[in-house]
Amino acid sequence: EFGRYASGDILEPLDNYIDMKSADVQDFIAPVLRLYNKDGKQLALPHFAATQLLYYRPDLFEKAGIKRPPQTWEEFRDDCELLKKADIQCTALRGQPDTGEN
Repeated sequence: EFGRYASGDILEPLDNYIDMKSADVQDFIAPVLRLYNKDGKQLALPHFAATQLLYYRPDLFEKAGIKRPPQTWEEFRDDCELLKKADIQCTALRGQPDTGEN
């Protein structure tokens, strides 16, 4: 939605508010903050950002014949098939749903 609002020039830049002492944008991760910046004007502030990462067990990958962690979603899918053939569960997710999980 942000892109649509930003391109429609209906958002008020937040720069004057950010300049106030009570707003410290240094608390935000810089690349995430820049996602909400257009033409040098801060039009929004991120309210949530997460890092998606993969933990893996090299011993189980080796058992399944996988030489390195996947670099793409296609490799991830293929590796899951190899793990399944070796009777190893491919994924485990944390205990609560998040974006993209349903």
